[in-house]
Amino acid sequence: MLRLSASAGPAAAAGRGRAIRKRGQAVVETALAIPVLMAMVWGIMGFGRLYTAQLAITNASREGARLGALGKPVLRIEDAVRQYLGGAAIAGDVRVAVQGVGGQAGDLVRVAVTAPVSNPVPVPGLPPSIPLSATTVMRIE
Repeated sequence: MLRLSASAGPAAAAGRGRAIRKRGQAVVETALAIPVLMAMVWGIMGFGRLYTAQLAITNASREGARLGALGKPVLRIEDAVRQYLGGAAIAGDVRVAVQGVGGQAGDLVRVAVTAPVSNPVPVPGLPPSIPLSATTVMRIE
């Protein structure tokens, strides 16, 4: 004959049932939270990629404006900007606009750079590429 101790009574069985329900609740909560957390991490990484691309475009425009301030020709400025962006893995339809080259000391040189960057978070309804731009103005030395 099987004997049950006092601790194995109905109260103990009810306690085990509650523990199983709590574990099941934790599994459901985790299943609901993981997709939200993954989407947040994905968005943060995408924002970081766009921010890095914006920094590279800004630095490329500064590089071009610096060359313009030193009196370099427009073609050399455009090549330097494209080479800088190529090193940052930004290529394609890069537009470089240079104004004021060939002026006198104290005049302003303006270099504007626009480049499309692929959307790092391909969500329906968002464009496949995002145009980023930067403009730098320096005085001719």
